[in-house]
Amino acid sequence: MREEDSGHPRVFLTLAAPSFGAVHAHRAKAGKTQPCRPHRDDPMCPHGRPERCRATHQADAPQAGQPICVDCYENPPPCCGTPAPPTCGDASPSPCQG
Repeated sequence: MREEDSGHPRVFLTLAAPSFGAVHAHRAKAGKTQPCRPHRDDPMCPHGRPERCRATHQADAPQAGQPICVDCYENPPPCCGTPAPPTCGDASPSPCQG
């Protein structure tokens, strides 16, 4: 780092959005349609449903983009995304702060 820049460090931070659950997808490799969500160990979601789908879906299939477990997909964590900024003078903590 150059000495003149040492007082002004920069950080490029990349954050990922939370996942709302697995969805069906069209997967292809070398032009051949692959199984949607294959798993060897057959994991289960918190609702006791398989998180796998061994079917092969075409790109225009109605299942593509649909959740594997509707309950996992429709119940996101109580705090996700960016909370609204507090109003001026409001000292109460955000519900997302631990």
